[in-house]
Amino acid sequence: MPISDHPIVDLFDNVERASPSTPTSAIASVNDDPEEAMKKETKSMRDSIIDILSDFKWFCLAVVRLGFPGLDDSQNIPTVAIIVLPDSNVTVGEALDVACKVADYVYHNRFEQLYDVAVEVLSMDISPLHDTRVSEFMADIKYTFEDAFDDSPSIGVSIENPSGNSGVGTLGGYLRVSGRASASSIDVPDSKIKYMALTCHHVLTKNEAPYEFTTSGQDIEPFVNCPSFDDFWCWQQDLSLSDMEKNKDLRRLREMRYKGSRMNARQQNILRYYEAKYIKTKPMIEKLEKFDIVLGNVYCSSGVGAQAGLCNSDFDAFAKITHYDRSLVPPWRIQSLQELKESLNPTANRQPIWKDVVCKVGKRTGRTFGVLNQIHPSMNVRSSRNGEEKSRTGRTVLVLVPKAALDDTKTFGSPGDSGSLVYDYEGKIMGIYFGGQRYEPYNPPIEVSCVDGLHFVAPIAPTLESIQAVVKTDPAFSGYDVEVEFLWADENGWDDNEWDENE
Repeated sequence: MPISDHPIVDLFDNVERASPSTPTSAIASVNDDPEEAMKKETKSMRDSIIDILSDFKWFCLAVVRLGFPGLDDSQNIPTVAIIVLPDSNVTVGEALDVACKVADYVYHNRFEQLYDVAVEVLSMDISPLHDTRVSEFMADIKYTFEDAFDDSPSIGVSIENPSGNSGVGTLGGYLRVSGRASASSIDVPDSKIKYMALTCHHVLTKNEAPYEFTTSGQDIEPFVNCPSFDDFWCWQQDLSLSDMEKNKDLRRLREMRYKGSRMNARQQNILRYYEAKYIKTKPMIEKLEKFDIVLGNVYCSSGVGAQAGLCNSDFDAFAKITHYDRSLVPPWRIQSLQELKESLNPTANRQPIWKDVVCKVGKRTGRTFGVLNQIHPSMNVRSSRNGEEKSRTGRTVLVLVPKAALDDTKTFGSPGDSGSLVYDYEGKIMGIYFGGQRYEPYNPPIEVSCVDGLHFVAPIAPTLESIQAVVKTDPAFSGYDVEVEFLWADENGWDDNEWDENE
């Protein structure tokens, strides 16, 4: 459940002001006048805890209501969770020391009203992790680690999957990059358009040979899998050009006609059907030629249920773009939003939390639901380049999956879901899923808190702003004024009636 109205919600990010009970050493130097020091603002609780963790290899700082076995919801108090990764080599002694320091700060010295808050240092296998090889590769093409992870992390850049499952993810949507020649441009076309896939960078980066892309000029061709056919509302399915050219049976039928061989009525009908599809598909293929190859080829079209490795050019989205003279195309339907609201309406034994429910549709786990945490957690990502370690701290959105909603086979997200769009209860796109904790039993089991189901989402607004800023510096658009449009769905939500009248 969400953190609700616990005092820590307001205290965690608000800048503290000195009070008579606050030790002056916490807010001022020894040379400050005590009365003046009382008036000074100090850091927020979040920033102060981050300072305490400065020499500690932490990955995520979050305040979550994780839950305690045997207690009802009213007794489940928030936990300040300091999360480290299994490969951080943090000892039990180091974890105990930092937990005591944070606990002393939180409710012994400063915030007596937070006596019920637990402070825990948790070692969790959260995937994906950051990969220094990827950050070095990006720096070679003038995209630095600092660009990838600033105040707000964008699309999980420089974070990769430790399981070796890189190259498999979920296509979140499309971006259309439109350029108009600026007034000072000379000898360039008046306009230029590229279509780009919206997903996580680690989905499209092959870690085993990241340098081939720039050193040898070879194309990197990872594949991106869309959600399966059953998971979203799709329109007409069309046959791709590659199917027409590569299908052995169709080639045989064309050869039979060319040689004048006798064909029965069924064979003739099949050939006419697919050739008509070919004619319809041709203008869509011309659209595909504008697809930005830097992001790799996209296999498995939206609306076609297929497993990884089946090569179907994703022209289905371009069919929608062609069909409608507008910048938006209908999104899939995650399920009836009205049904979702009704199923989550408050009952006598449950608080109204349905407005905190979010949904995503991913390649691996399909349609899943979680609950928004009310405090955006801090993430600390480290990378090294040329022997120099760099550390960046930013914010992300945390989605919780209550323990009652978990089972052994399905969580909010798993490897392969990276890049999925995450929707709020109104159907608005609020972010992109880029990583989370896997469901794994702990041995020995953790008795204090339920730590299953913590998942990370990059907010959509700073993500699109980051993409806009990067595209403007793209040499391919030198001399153009660039605009980026989101094509897969409206980030401001949608009106069911608007799309129904066009069906």
